[in-house]
Amino acid sequence: MRQKLMRVLFMCGALYMIPCILTMLIRKNIPETDGKTFDSGILVYISQGSEMEAMDLEEYLVGVVSAQIPADYPLEACKAQAVIARTHVMNIMGSRTSAAASELVQAYDSRENILEKYGTKASGYYETLVQAVTATSEEVLTFDGALAEPVYFYGGTGKTRNAADVWGSEIPYLSAVESPEDGEAQENQTQVTMDVEECIQRLKAGDSDFEASAQTFKDTVQILEKDESGYVLSIQLGNKTFSGEQLRSLLDLPSAAFEVRAKRKTITFDVTGCGHGVGLSQQGALIMAEEGRNYEEILTWYFPGAGIE
Repeated sequence: MRQKLMRVLFMCGALYMIPCILTMLIRKNIPETDGKTFDSGILVYISQGSEMEAMDLEEYLVGVVSAQIPADYPLEACKAQAVIARTHVMNIMGSRTSAAASELVQAYDSRENILEKYGTKASGYYETLVQAVTATSEEVLTFDGALAEPVYFYGGTGKTRNAADVWGSEIPYLSAVESPEDGEAQENQTQVTMDVEECIQRLKAGDSDFEASAQTFKDTVQILEKDESGYVLSIQLGNKTFSGEQLRSLLDLPSAAFEVRAKRKTITFDVTGCGHGVGLSQQGALIMAEEGRNYEEILTWYFPGAGIE
């Protein structure tokens, strides 16, 4: 069970690393593009020690997509992720033609990072990433003629969530859609168990008004409300009511879709999915691509009413 949880946490953002010696041996397998493959006219400045490296936006996106989605996913799923990443960047940059990578608030894999993550398979995976970016060159997701703000997560409950249930504001293209592949994925099911004392300490650290006794804590635990997609909206613990997303953050749960079992000394969360559940499901995109759907179909499914320009 612990191994399963670790796998899911990895997919939520942890990077798999292999020894640096392997990087040195196979570094030559990834081509140095040096901007020759890309010419968007937009530059991203990346910090390299004490210096700044200027990189074309499209080349930069290769590293961003690598950091956001496993490169062994089908090409069409990677293309969908590339459009999401590019749209995020353009939302921040606006009409500017250059920006520092630190402004763009996105994870980024250098060629060295890609080598360390994928080892001897790095060359093939890198080529997939380049294809994903070049095939969607300059394409962004839009809604009503303006840039959308696409979000994504790793996997969910079988149905995505409404943005209003997570962030309090209705966004038409971030409304709940069916994503049955998520609910069928075995790796989406994880179990998190902790001592009651640890749980109380974490909740107190996150909310100074929280109070609870370890002796009676289990009697106060109750899920009060869930949304239509199965995510907890509110839960009672001790003297406080928390939102599912608050509790997810305070206790480092993979998602807010959970059932809870409290005992005298331990509390267990049976969790489904990984991430906030809004927008594109990467697991769903994986299955759709494997079934022959293209990236446009994937994006317009998970972002209803949005278009690609």
